[in-house]
Amino acid sequence: TFAHEGIYGAVEVELEDFIKVTVSNNHLLYTGSAFESREATMAKNVKIGDMLVSSDGSAKTVISVKDTEAELVNILTMEGSVELENGVIISTHSFHETLYSAIFYPIKMMYK
Repeated sequence: TFAHEGIYGAVEVELEDFIKVTVSNNHLLYTGSAFESREATMAKNVKIGDMLVSSDGSAKTVISVKDTEAELVNILTMEGSVELENGVIISTHSFHETLYSAIFYPIKMMYK
């Protein structure tokens, strides 16, 4: 399900293996060395040298962060995270994971 879609201000994060992740400024990216110890960080606060969590168990080093505009889609999922095609795992939320999880809990229960 899509909550919104269109051209928005965004952040493009480039990783050490030239993988690029483009998300809204307030989208939560998982920084840290592993999924278990991840920290949800707004994309606009990610810095060069931070590590993004990936599905293969490794962490990818951020080598570039820049403001941009991009066509973005806000998806709603049953899970709180999603794996991108490039293996990076990101949150499906913006601003605050716990708050969004609580707000969407009744909707998730309708579909279980």
